[in-house]
Amino acid sequence: MLDPSGRQEVIKIMHKLHKAGKTIIAITHYVEEAVTADKIILMHQGRVLSCGKPQAILSNLELMEAAELMVPMPVRLYYDLQQAGVHLNRCPLTDEELVEEICQLRSKT
Repeated sequence: MLDPSGRQEVIKIMHKLHKAGKTIIAITHYVEEAVTADKIILMHQGRVLSCGKPQAILSNLELMEAAELMVPMPVRLYYDLQQAGVHLNRCPLTDEELVEEICQLRSKT
């Protein structure tokens, strides 16, 4: 129940502790916060739906729908671009990855 700047500060501290070798376990409904995790355990109504790398879980539309969660916006744009006939090399999880993929696509044309 923190404001956005408070959440960012807590996340920054968590990343700092992780870099120092500490194991961090976080529970969140904000999918964007899970993007940088080493491992995600996706749960819905007390049941584990999946466990694995963020890329495998957060880019799986059916799995995220089963958990009643929205995929990160870059993932949604990836699938929308695919439907429009534009194919990126990989499915981006962050805005930065999306920009990188679009720039690579642009450099090919």
